[in-house]
Amino acid sequence: MTFPPQLPADKASHFVYGAAIFVVTFYAQVAFAILTHAHPDLDYVISMWVNSLYCVAVFAIGKEIVDWILNKLAIRSGKPPVHGVEPLDALATIGGGVCASAPVAALLALTLYTLD
Repeated sequence: MTFPPQLPADKASHFVYGAAIFVVTFYAQVAFAILTHAHPDLDYVISMWVNSLYCVAVFAIGKEIVDWILNKLAIRSGKPPVHGVEPLDALATIGGGVCASAPVAALLALTLYTLD
């Protein structure tokens, strides 16, 4: 075993994509909120955070489903499978989104704590 442990390149790219999906979806919602609301309240920000994590999970699981379908179609037409389908890929993507969401979660927790 090497130290520090090495993450395979495939899983690392899934992790980065998960983080990117979270950042893009969260800040797109922030931009929309700024354009449509004068001051979004805390519940609205929490829902944006949850929606962004939901988007990461949908993209992660959806990508593996699409890969599985593409593999089935390739096999039916006599070709080799095009993509690997691994649940750990989806987990790595979701993990990236969760890690990217940590600073937002910390700020939300701090805000909720200071409101009491």
